[in-house]
Amino acid sequence: MNHFNRSFIRLRTNNGFKTAYNFFHSNGGRRVFPFTYAHYLKIERGRSLPNPSALAIMLELLRRKISARERLELTRAYLRDLSGDDAVYDKIFAPLISTSGAGEPENALPLILGRIARNLTPAQFRAIVSSPEATGGVNPRWEHIESLAKGASASEWREAIIEADIMLDDVLARHGYVGDGVGEKLKAAEPENFGTLQDAWEAHKVRNQIAHEGSSFNLSESITRRTIGRYESVFRELKAI
Repeated sequence: MNHFNRSFIRLRTNNGFKTAYNFFHSNGGRRVFPFTYAHYLKIERGRSLPNPSALAIMLELLRRKISARERLELTRAYLRDLSGDDAVYDKIFAPLISTSGAGEPENALPLILGRIARNLTPAQFRAIVSSPEATGGVNPRWEHIESLAKGASASEWREAIIEADIMLDDVLARHGYVGDGVGEKLKAAEPENFGTLQDAWEAHKVRNQIAHEGSSFNLSESITRRTIGRYESVFRELKAI
């Protein structure tokens, strides 16, 4: 995982942001970026990948339209790191990039991922872009959540649970659950087909307490560990981590 970070750092530097600190904080810091500065450093150091929505924000904050050549180079680097294996990239991603007919796409990455989704079954797509094996044994998004949960402050614990619930919403949607938000999706689930359904509900209830009560909710380290553990159980059953 060292292709994307080098490609992005080159873009960042060419756009006048000489350091990671300058890029992150001159663009509004945590108020704008969907992660902390510590996590952004992990991205720049090649230890984590941003999800596609976070990547779109990062590109927007470069404050310059990215050329088709630069965007294609970044897409290739991103997908190479996402695959976690050169053989997977060469067999799956590279042919789709070379035959996409993208020309000068406004956003090459969604185009390529959309093409993959259309040409693979949902199970195959999840196996490539969601499984731990596909990203070198880790899920970057979950890795970020775990790092927040291990933090020393209640604000980090709250962020970990909020982020885990957002991830749960995405994972449930990928598995075909329909509804407006996590709660509606869980109502559509059948307990006999979802062994960790109760864990999902309990974790989501804590997320709702945080969202509704804010800093007045007394979130302890033990509640955080228990809640994140429940999310982890759900994600493991759904093969998201």
